[in-house]
Amino acid sequence: MGVLTTFKKLTLFLEKAGNIFEIDTRIGPGKEGMGYFNLFEKGCLNGHLVKDSVSHIAFLKLPFMHLTSYQVVFLGKDGNSIFSLYLGR
Repeated sequence: MGVLTTFKKLTLFLEKAGNIFEIDTRIGPGKEGMGYFNLFEKGCLNGHLVKDSVSHIAFLKLPFMHLTSYQVVFLGKDGNSIFSLYLGR
């Protein structure tokens, strides 16, 4: 997650069963342990990502409402998005 810690604002994008959640946050440096990548810094996104669940990470540059957006997508082994992060503009 190294470079993601340098952004002051990220939007976490979660989609589950047609529901969409957008959470403005920051990412701390985190730490590997017990098969997880653990996020636990005050004022930042907290959680536990199963390292083996991510097969690819895609970095996308997308046009949106006449502006350029940058998205980081964490993909599972089934090819579906686990979650996405949009870089703040």
